[in-house]
Amino acid sequence: MSALSTQSASQLALLRDTVAKDLTEQQFQLFAAICQQTGLNPLRREIYAMKRGGQMSIICGIDGLRKMAQATGEYRGQQVPVYCGPSGEWTEVWTDSKPPVAAKVTVIKKDGTAVSAVALWVEFAQNSPTWKKMPTVMLSKVAESQALRKAFPAQLSAVYEQAEMEKPVDVFVAISRMEQCHSMDELLEVAKEYRDVKGDDRKRISAAYHKVREQLEEQE
Repeated sequence: MSALSTQSASQLALLRDTVAKDLTEQQFQLFAAICQQTGLNPLRREIYAMKRGGQMSIICGIDGLRKMAQATGEYRGQQVPVYCGPSGEWTEVWTDSKPPVAAKVTVIKKDGTAVSAVALWVEFAQNSPTWKKMPTVMLSKVAESQALRKAFPAQLSAVYEQAEMEKPVDVFVAISRMEQCHSMDELLEVAKEYRDVKGDDRKRISAAYHKVREQLEEQE
């Protein structure tokens, strides 16, 4: 059970002013429900809410995502992260002074299934001190979080690791909102809000749209 469920009114008010600052009452209730569902403790910064452009995103650290994966009983760890340059050749240790082109992480499930995800530098890297100091660590965090979400979509689909959110949040908000749609009409309404997005962001939103659409069609 999340620590959120045991808080007094004054403690919840403090939480709203810190970890869940600026959320509407409805957004705060949704955040509280996700804390309860995931078992992550917002008071320990295992999970928190970020709001931009009126939309809320749920963020947690990589340890929080691992904790959620572990709670499924199906998580059996992961392989060592690997990196590649323009040649596409993967290596466990990146020694080049330039950052890698991509990082790949493979998560192992109880039945032996290996679920991999690749994070591209061009899509996620930011001009921040952390990314400059630890480029491989940050990129592998993104790859791991995506691999965990692919392996355990029911539990992790609406939660993002902080390294992913270094990028402008709109794309992740769009994908998260689409993943939470329960009907085609609802999905179409969300998609309309992002029809003017261009470039790689448009491709990612479009891919998420078609994935959710297929899932909804299967349910009909």
